[in-house]
Amino acid sequence: MKAVIVGASGMIGHQVATIAAREKLYSSIVAPSRRKIGLPETIENPVVDFENLESNAGHSAIWKADHYFCCIGTTIKVAGSQAAFRKVDYDIAVNTARLARQGGASKAFIVSALGADKNSGIFYNRVKGEMEEAIAGIGFQETWIFRPSLLTGPRKDARPGEVIGQIFGSVFSPLFVGGIKKYKPIPGETVARALLCAAFLTRPGVNIVESDQIQELGKAG
Repeated sequence: MKAVIVGASGMIGHQVATIAAREKLYSSIVAPSRRKIGLPETIENPVVDFENLESNAGHSAIWKADHYFCCIGTTIKVAGSQAAFRKVDYDIAVNTARLARQGGASKAFIVSALGADKNSGIFYNRVKGEMEEAIAGIGFQETWIFRPSLLTGPRKDARPGEVIGQIFGSVFSPLFVGGIKKYKPIPGETVARALLCAAFLTRPGVNIVESDQIQELGKAG
């Protein structure tokens, strides 16, 4: 069984790729990226121009997979503008999902964000919600959408807001119970393990997994 992982240079995607390779969950793992990244040698890491996917005709074999993981994501500050952010979090996510579906993938596992809503007045949340809806409509047998809260764990790119959030979360973690449990900060590795756990479940249709549910699924994985 083959998996294709988009966003393996980021915190969650790197964990998904590394864990899947270490635990030999797939016979083949492909992690396309803009440039070569540090991954286990058993993972194929082709360099792809994500903004011109249609011109990458020679890379069509990349997208022939059973499972598609989309862990790509940025921030408006890192991207530089709302338009640039949308190109990453919507265009690349949706376009690669279409290619994976055309390549035979039956299951899709998408990392979105807490608060994603296509009708939101907040640009970030609205784009995430639109991305969810677009991928859900592509036609995978199973579409799993994960909405993690604030992520904790090592990143290559420093995000001051997340550092502050991690400190806040570690101090007040016991208070995140009941209705606010889903807002509790969550380790990137836990999200990665939740994605991989879901990959070996059978739940046809669109499955929305909120952050508190990700916590439980990640522990099981």
